Amino acid sequence: YERHMPALLQPLARPAPTPPTDAAGRPAATAEWVRLRESWSEACGQVVEVLSLCVQQHGHRIKYFALRHKVIDKVAALLRQRDKVLALSALRFLRQCIGADDFYGRYMAKNDLLGDVAKLLELHVRRDNLINSAVLELIEFIRQKNMRGLIRYFVSRHAGVFRHVTYVDTFRLLLIRHEENEAADMAARARGSDARAGGRGDG
Repeated sequence: YERHMPALLQPLARPAPTPPTDAAGRPAATAEWVRLRESWSEACGQVVEVLSLCVQQHGHRIKYFALRHKVIDKVAALLRQRDKVLALSALRFLRQCIGADDFYGRYMAKNDLLGDVAKLLELHVRRDNLINSAVLELIEFIRQKNMRGLIRYFVSRHAGVFRHVTYVDTFRLLLIRHEENEAADMAARARGSDARAGGRGDG
């Protein structure tokens, strides 16, 4: 991993090619820039697909490598690209990570790496396309598995986006699940307090 994987990640370490400017200082999408941009996007997409397979097959080795080299951060940044195919590859990778190990979800929430998922939803709201479907599937998976940390993250940080998505039940049910979790946590804390108080009384 340490010998070959850093070389594999090189496309993710390079910024997207920026277009040249014309005499007025405006971006000019030349044929050469389009070629470079497509080449960069394709390379990044291929790397992300390999990384998804690594998460699926390699367990702890890719987990610690991803942490050390900020792999998740770099892939999540691809969600900001206008290339829909590349953004979709990044979404699939994040979904693969979240389903593979709770570690990834905790890391993403702690470092606010899923904010661009909410932004993607805003951009593609009510559009019947693959990105919209992938975002909805990701959130629904988190809700069904009751991943409390990620549910709390989305509700506390991005509820403003989700409250406007009323054409599916996903986010209404996510908010309900969050409220149920919070109520259960409060009840557990109350039971713990009662138990400690009872113990002191017995003493």
